[in-house]
Amino acid sequence: GNVGQISKMSTQYKALGANSIALAFPLYTPSITSNAVYARLVCGNRNFQSPPPGLLASIVQLAHAAGLQVLLRPLIDQQALFRESPKDWRGVLAPTNLAAWFRSYVRAITPYLRMAQTNHVEHVAIETELNSIANASNWSSAIAASHGIYKGDLAFNYSWNTPVKKGWKPYTSLGIDTYPVV
Repeated sequence: GNVGQISKMSTQYKALGANSIALAFPLYTPSITSNAVYARLVCGNRNFQSPPPGLLASIVQLAHAAGLQVLLRPLIDQQALFRESPKDWRGVLAPTNLAAWFRSYVRAITPYLRMAQTNHVEHVAIETELNSIANASNWSSAIAASHGIYKGDLAFNYSWNTPVKKGWKPYTSLGIDTYPVV
């Protein structure tokens, strides 16, 4: 069923000239000010649950078999945040304790980093659209801890059209998320 579909899609992407695929998946925080980040392996809607690392490993293997490089892209899910306020999104997180938030975040991504290392994933986005905390000094220890597990390319992705000062973080590659009007 799904494995066959994913294999077919990977082959079709390659036939279109693609050389890579990004696998975005949700991680959760209960509120803008929370210090907790976690995977939700079970939730009311299967489309919104965090995938088990083993499932992602199977998808990575199929993508590699089709000749595609892989970018894993964990994203803080915004559904709970939108319920607090329509203006709340992952770009305005305001944890009450940054050190606790970063410990929780690294703990949440660790199983995915291990899977990425084991399956030779080419790129993992360690930060995506977290504008309000993008320049926190805590990233250096999060990056070091992540590289202790995953030896591949860690990408640090800023949002394009925001006032956040953008700059290269040591031991990462720089990425920019853009959403041009089509």
